Amino acid sequence: MMKRLNVILILITALLVSSCNVWKHIPEGEKLYTGAKLKLKSEKGVEGGKKKLKHELEDVVSPKPNTVILGGRFGLWLHFKTQQKIGKKFLKKLNRRFGEEPVYLSDVNVKRNEDILINRLENNGFFGARVSSAMKEKDRTGSMVYTIQVPDAYHVASYTYLPDSTALDSLSQTLKDSLIKVGSRFDTDVMRQERERIDVHLKDDGYYHFSPDYLTFISDTNHYKKKEFDLYLKVKDKTPSRAKKRYRINDITVYTDYTIDQSDGLSGDTARLEGILFRQGQRRFKPKHLLDYIAFRKGYLYSDRTRVETTRKLSSMGAFQYVSIRYTVDTLSNDTVPMLNATIHLTPYKKRSLQIELQGVTKSNDFAGPALIASFVNRNLFHGGEILQISGNASYETQIAKGSTRGLNSFQFKLTNSLTFPRIWPVRIRTAGGFSVPKTRVAISGGLISRAQYYNLATIEFEYGFRWNTNDQISQSLTPVDVIYSNVFATTPAFDTLLANNSFLAQSFEDQFIPGLRYTFEYSQLGQPERKHRFYANFTADLAGNIIGGIQSAADTKRELLGLRYAQYAKASIDLRHYVRIGKESQWVTRLFTGWSIPYGNSTTLPYIKQFFAGGPNSIRAFRARSLGPGGFGADGSGGNFFDQSGDIKLELNTEFRHPIYNILKGAAFIDAGNVWLTRKNEDVPEGEFDKDWYRHIAIGFGYGFRLDIQFIVIRFDFATPLRYPNTSPSQSWTETVGVWQRAGFGQNVIVNFSIGYPF
Repeated sequence: MMKRLNVILILITALLVSSCNVWKHIPEGEKLYTGAKLKLKSEKGVEGGKKKLKHELEDVVSPKPNTVILGGRFGLWLHFKTQQKIGKKFLKKLNRRFGEEPVYLSDVNVKRNEDILINRLENNGFFGARVSSAMKEKDRTGSMVYTIQVPDAYHVASYTYLPDSTALDSLSQTLKDSLIKVGSRFDTDVMRQERERIDVHLKDDGYYHFSPDYLTFISDTNHYKKKEFDLYLKVKDKTPSRAKKRYRINDITVYTDYTIDQSDGLSGDTARLEGILFRQGQRRFKPKHLLDYIAFRKGYLYSDRTRVETTRKLSSMGAFQYVSIRYTVDTLSNDTVPMLNATIHLTPYKKRSLQIELQGVTKSNDFAGPALIASFVNRNLFHGGEILQISGNASYETQIAKGSTRGLNSFQFKLTNSLTFPRIWPVRIRTAGGFSVPKTRVAISGGLISRAQYYNLATIEFEYGFRWNTNDQISQSLTPVDVIYSNVFATTPAFDTLLANNSFLAQSFEDQFIPGLRYTFEYSQLGQPERKHRFYANFTADLAGNIIGGIQSAADTKRELLGLRYAQYAKASIDLRHYVRIGKESQWVTRLFTGWSIPYGNSTTLPYIKQFFAGGPNSIRAFRARSLGPGGFGADGSGGNFFDQSGDIKLELNTEFRHPIYNILKGAAFIDAGNVWLTRKNEDVPEGEFDKDWYRHIAIGFGYGFRLDIQFIVIRFDFATPLRYPNTSPSQSWTETVGVWQRAGFGQNVIVNFSIGYPF
């Protein structure tokens, strides 16, 4: 280990020495520019904070100096090395990525920087600011110092709209929601946002041709001795007359089978419903099923909000590849009531598609094997945008580990048939308002898991539920009917012996019905990459057997369904994530997951397919998949058999720093912690219950991962090692040595996780 460390230190030292060796390439008479320092001076302090204003001013000063890392200018050194006519392809590639051209003191335009600083100060209300500058030169470098006298800022004394003779006088009503408040500081950026806000309001009130450029602000300081001013908003005198008119919708035409190369005059079947003309070619849609997606009708005032809403709803159907809405002025309308004709172009997806994928699967629990995935999609099945999807996957796995677990293999198969209606079904309910139209999903699926030498597990599931978006950040789903039947058959004597000796395992594998109801609430800011802080939250509640149990309890009948006991439990989970952008490409991501379930009535534990698991590529990566817990039971987390360790309660915390390495190659350093526990004490699973000493059973691991981020797919390799085992005994829980560099223990101490996509 010491030899490797010495080699790394020598390489780093050599790199720093070479990167510092740039001075011989500096032309005579030039000095490297090392940056600018800003000194802000004011008598009464700077409103809004001197530090904040200083950071804003530093951003506008140019040029930016060459990057310095550990005292060396590596980017500049790369530039100079590649200017020499030496055929080093590797250095040239590095230069294209990391190289920097030299920035000299002579490149600084002092007068321009002073003007820009004064302009930025005036934009923030600090009128009358003064800027002086001075150069600081050394033997080989030079810098700038800008001293800024910051005066008191001007503040708004009143904000008024100056009306004219047009119908735009109605915009004075919007000032109650103005971003400009009396007493606020003069700020041109806030004024720009105010113009854009008013433009949005007017476009939602019929002013189709209006633009924020038609608004202007006038300030007047003549009435005040202090630094205050009256602010007036007015419509520019040269604003065209059409921008001051409110337009209404006249004719609405929908083309349901539009392609770019066809004209609007395409012949085909037509139908008129609620004043909307539907023109159809070969692909037919029932007009009544499209009405809820069109948020405007003939006679409505033009509104940009309804245009966006209509586009969003039609796109969310999943039946159309492109959706566009065009407006043209109706030349037959008069100036008193100007009209617009709306044309909606819908370009459908291909009606049928088939996708087949062959995968090679390698898991962190030493199972590996091929997998076949196939999916068939039929869109617009009943001419109302319905989507039929038939998907299946089959996989074979064998364990490649040595010892007693060698030779274990399994076969898994699942077939799912789902039908999605882009509306509430089977009863049609008009849902013209709201952010989106709910979707109804009906699905039936069947699965088989065959564990050689142990058991076969068959499941059949029927789902009926709804999903809708409250806004662009919140989505919800409700599945009032979710019935699962599981059956274990063809068991071997070895498996029967295991069940006889472990009541927890025996109850998990009982044949039973799971009649459930499920609700999910999801909040996500992940679609807003421009935000520095982004949050994601998912809450899921899963109830089973409560309705049937209540009815049978009231009727005093046996708690069975078709002759089998049914599961009864309450289960809830919360998934919270926080994404912090650091610099341009790096981010720090933290996730907290907690889940709790309470079996009751017919159940003393959850069915196997509903339990919580910990460990693996998307969980605690230093331990094998589903190998942790419950509690201190199976504390080494080694796994190595078919019986995944599970629990009724789960607590997990993950944090990782993601950063770029080179081009599509990314890296991440991470720490994971958590475990699963049982709700009740079980003699066959010692130390498995959640009690006052639960924190002693927390497993901790850390590691580093590499990710190939190829836009449409992320291939991930994570290398992790345990830091703490979930043992009760403090002397055995923390590892004495990580042992990563020990050759004999490398395979035992490091878990390699291969997966597709980010873990969270």
